[in-house]
Amino acid sequence: MEKTVSRRAVLTGAIALTAASVGGFGTAHAGQTPQPLENDPPLIGPVDGNRLHAMSFNIRVGVDSGVRAWSARLPSIVTLLNAEQPTILGTQEGRLDQIQDLVDELPDYGCVRMGRDADGTGESCAIFYQTSRLEEVDSGHLWLSETPEVPGSIGWGASYPRIFTWIEFRDLTTDQGFYALNTHFDHRSAEARHQSALLLHDWMQEKSLPCILTGDFNTEPDSEPHQTLVADGRHDTWSHEEQRITPEYGTMNQWNPVPDETTNRIDWIIGTEQFSVHQVGINTWVTPQGNVPSDHWPAQAVLSQ
Repeated sequence: MEKTVSRRAVLTGAIALTAASVGGFGTAHAGQTPQPLENDPPLIGPVDGNRLHAMSFNIRVGVDSGVRAWSARLPSIVTLLNAEQPTILGTQEGRLDQIQDLVDELPDYGCVRMGRDADGTGESCAIFYQTSRLEEVDSGHLWLSETPEVPGSIGWGASYPRIFTWIEFRDLTTDQGFYALNTHFDHRSAEARHQSALLLHDWMQEKSLPCILTGDFNTEPDSEPHQTLVADGRHDTWSHEEQRITPEYGTMNQWNPVPDETTNRIDWIIGTEQFSVHQVGINTWVTPQGNVPSDHWPAQAVLSQ
């Protein structure tokens, strides 16, 4: 837990210093890449051997202005990703222009993405992966609805079309295969979340290869959708208490740079029983100006087959 204490101490000090000097949080300027705070190592960073570093990160759709604008936040997101170097990254909410910005900034990564709307535009659930480690065998997209193969379809009273993206990988280090899935459940309809969990459960059950599921599930860990997704041998990586390297912060920070343990962890990384969990945490890094890269904290886990 020493790393956790160090990161929290640096975070608190940085916020206090900024507030004292300018009466508020600093401004991150577009094109200016914030650097990691002094003595603030990555939460996990690059992994080696047969281990896989998975990250789920809701990057917030690009509709805000000022320090929350996408152009202002992109440099800090890239800084965070370059420090952490996840093997697999599932993003939520990013529109295709945002995802293309990340593709341009992350040349060591492949990316599979599609907008959730009928014409292929809109928000996505993209999956990035390190091409030096993983080979894409197959990929696709399905909608969380009664007609999952119909682009733009809306199911069970959801507010918008909801999608999940999947990739079948071959691990170039171990020669083992597995699937990565990434999704974003509806924020209003409980029935949509329930049915979406059942759809994903059944999809994974039909596969002969292990699966890693990342996503923003818009519900708490003791909910029915969570119970559905961790049934039949699957496990929420956070359930491995001995592997936690941070407290259980709520993952939707609502732009508050101070982590909060009283709110819900709605972003999860779930693995099938073939995966062992070595580390799991919630990344609360902020810029030196005290700005958060997104309105969600990334969830991270290290796994292996």
